[in-house]
Amino acid sequence: MTETPAVPAFDVAEATKHLAERDEHLKRLIEETVPFQLKIEAAQSPYETLLEAVTHQSISGKAAATIFARVKALSSAGGIPTPQKC
Repeated sequence: MTETPAVPAFDVAEATKHLAERDEHLKRLIEETVPFQLKIEAAQSPYETLLEAVTHQSISGKAAATIFARVKALSSAGGIPTPQKC
């Protein structure tokens, strides 16, 4: 049986509201700008997106893609390893 890693819930509207309630400067900026639109593939969690971004920071895209594929291969489910396993 293949275990699918849990994808942490992330609500952009809730995060924006949280920031606006805690900082007057951010609140004003948030009110003056268009709504933030985060486009994450359905299969990607914020953790996976961060892990992929870190992989791509200081090397070529092709090399990063190869390394990221190897990282994903470490998981028995074929996805990325959980934060607990890294």
